[in-house]
This record gives sequence, structure tokens and C-alpha cells, in this order.
Amino acid sequence: MAKVELGGHSTLTASADSRFLAAPQFLLGAAIFRDRALDLEKTFDTPGWQGERDEPEHRALVIGALLGACSALEAEVSAIFVNGPGAHLGSDKVDPRKRESLSTFAALVEREPTLEKFGWALKITADQALERGQGYHQMADLLVKLRNDLTHYKPTKGIDPDETIVRRLKNLKRKGPPYLPPVGLWPYPLPYLSADLADWAVTTAWDFLGKFYSNLGVPSPFEHLRTRVIGGSRER
Repeated sequence: MAKVELGGHSTLTASADSRFLAAPQFLLGAAIFRDRALDLEKTFDTPGWQGERDEPEHRALVIGALLGACSALEAEVSAIFVNGPGAHLGSDKVDPRKRESLSTFAALVEREPTLEKFGWALKITADQALERGQGYHQMADLLVKLRNDLTHYKPTKGIDPDETIVRRLKNLKRKGPPYLPPVGLWPYPLPYLSADLADWAVTTAWDFLGKFYSNLGVPSPFEHLRTRVIGGSRER
């Protein structure tokens, strides 16, 4: 809340919402990591490539893109339960009844999986069910599972510790990192950590969020990032 004196006789009182929105930053960061990983891949087999230096950096960038894309989903659904859908359009654009309903359920769904929270938000505010059989949901489901698997990584003696995730990664048919020959017994997840997989993660988060807001009938709060997030995406 701010007060401004006008000529010493009147006071103008105004309020401004200065909350930090984490989800756009996570999504933008994931896109930046993806683009940097691609830039590094382009230097492979050139005099500028130094394997001992560039391979760890490349993997860190790809993993950072995966974590960031998934964090964008988590941060956005958490914000929805606090601010209500459409808060980015202005406080007068949010249905106070829907915001109150979301606030009531927030504590109950706090420990629910990320995509289930989106399902609850959709049900509470638009009386719609999450389209679990659709491709955009299946891709987001894989993104969350992959993020969880990497975050809680358990080294094993086997090449493929989680056959379900590995099979789904293979079905994506994304290019692997250029510095690993396509034929070899490389431990999971090394054969999949590429700029192409990072691009998949970014576009998966983008597509899921866009579809979610479309189902709500609310403009996406991420549309202003389209050029930077999708414009730099690799051709699919």
C-alpha cells in the first residue's frame, strides 16, 4: 500500500501486488539451459571441444533443464491454489468464490503428486477432469517421473534401473549426446542426457501448461515467453 501527497491537500492511495512468480522463471531458465546445451553440442568434434570440461557441463545443463521444466509445473500449480486461476490478469479477473474454494482444498492436496494437483484445480474451478489419456498429459507424467528418478537417483549395477522410464525414454526417439557412441553399455541416464531431451522437457512443460489454461478458459500467463521458450526450440 502506498500513499502519495498531491499538492499537500489530497492523498492518493494505491496498492500493488509485488509477488514473485517462480514458474515463469523456472521455465525460462530451463529454456536457457537447453539452448546452452545445444550450443555446447555444436562445438563437439571441433578444436574448441574439451571433453573433461565440456561433458560434465553439458550433462549439468541438460539435467538443469529437466529439473527446471518440472519445477515450473510444481510452482505454477502451487500458485494457483494461493492466487486463483487468472490472477496474472489482475485481481478483478479472479472469481473470489473459486479462489476461496482452492484455498480451502490447498492443505488437503499439498502432498498429492504434481499432476494430481492440476487435476484438483481443474475440477474445483471448471468442473472438468484431467485428460490423463492425452499425449500432453502422458509426456508431463514422464517428465515428473524422470525428474523424481534423477533427484532421488540410486546407482545400481544394472544398465536400466527403471525399465518403465527407460522404455518410455527410448520411445521418445530423441538424439543422444554426441560424445557418446550410439552403441555401448552406457549406464542410465547417460545415453539420454542431450539437448534434444532438454528440448522435449521444455516443450512438454509448455504444452501441459498451455492446455491446462485452455481448459480453464483463461489466457496462459506464459504466453509472453513464447519466443524465448519455444522460439529457440529445436525442430521436432
